[in-house]
Amino acid sequence: MSNDLIVKANKIVEAGYNLTTSEQRLILSAISQIPKGEEVRADKVYIVTINDFKAFGVHEKTAYRDFKEACNKIYDRSINIREGDENTFKTRWVQQVVIGDSDWLRRTGVLLEDHMAMEDDYMLVGIMFSNPIVPYLTNLTIEFTKYLKSDLVGVTSHYTIRFYEFICQYRSIGKREISIESLRYMLNLGNKYPAVGDLKRWVIDIAINEINEKTPMKVQYKLRKTGRKYTHLLLTFKEQAKTRDVTPKKKHDTDDLTDAERQIVTGHVKQYIETKKIIDENHKNNIINKAMKERWGLDENDDKQAEEEKKYKQKLAEEKQREKEEKQKDLQRREKAQKELEKCEEKFLALSKTMQKIILENLANQLGMFKKDFEKDLQMNDRAYADIKYSAKFKEIMKDV
Repeated sequence: MSNDLIVKANKIVEAGYNLTTSEQRLILSAISQIPKGEEVRADKVYIVTINDFKAFGVHEKTAYRDFKEACNKIYDRSINIREGDENTFKTRWVQQVVIGDSDWLRRTGVLLEDHMAMEDDYMLVGIMFSNPIVPYLTNLTIEFTKYLKSDLVGVTSHYTIRFYEFICQYRSIGKREISIESLRYMLNLGNKYPAVGDLKRWVIDIAINEINEKTPMKVQYKLRKTGRKYTHLLLTFKEQAKTRDVTPKKKHDTDDLTDAERQIVTGHVKQYIETKKIIDENHKNNIINKAMKERWGLDENDDKQAEEEKKYKQKLAEEKQREKEEKQKDLQRREKAQKELEKCEEKFLALSKTMQKIILENLANQLGMFKKDFEKDLQMNDRAYADIKYSAKFKEIMKDV
């Protein structure tokens, strides 16, 4: 991959926020484009495409939906950054999000010449990071974490991405201890998974298993007690010895679900367990595994998503056609107006100098607040009446001559 290196200040790695996997991919794709070792202005725009999502191993069927959803929601996402033990501040990730096709982004000046050459695409997004975030992403020389974007190919859980960053921050040490309280803060869990068992099942295990299966790192963990309560998570990790298979798997073969999809499946699982009054933990785990593999509640959305994408492309094609027709009509109007002006000017020039002077004085008087501008322009250009600012009134006068 080009622009593969992700570099973040450690304070961003340890900040409190909750981005979906798709939103993480959007942010990481933009971060990977930031020049390393130099200052970058906060008004710099980074262009992200659907191909950037596919490079993460996102399935062809869901890439458009995930990309669109992330683009529409990323502006409202915030992050809590710690500055010292007691001080925190909250800010948006981005200050601007511009969504459109390549033609429109070029016309609006978002897609500039210094951006890498991009194929015409029906959906691109321009990301501008917020002013407070930029110093944590650029020109970093100390206290930063780095890894390759390609390390996360095939990863589907946003918890996995966060855990991977936690271990990359301490990569040279090979171990890290995080208090459960700090973990909950960094993952912005709020009231979710208050029981350690649920935290282990729905967050820690998912993240650790994905890291071991899909990234260059091998991780093990233990939960440590203080008294009778689990209070800390101990991570130990090292580089994987084997070569990873990062080939995207078929959508229906594995538990290769996005966070949004996991929520839908989890909802069906909980409803099933409650309805069947299942209390045995092994039985519950078997139901969960079965539901994830069989994609409970999801398959019916595939055709709907394909239809939505088809409608979007059709709508965009119709908008382009309307724009083309409007441009043609505008050109015709301009040509017609130019011909009318030429006829009026021909008629004007055939008049006597005295009559021409009277008409120009009449024109000046009818221009109101622009009278002085016209008289000034006329001194420098004897065809000032043909200027677009005055030509309409000039033609109107000449029609009565």
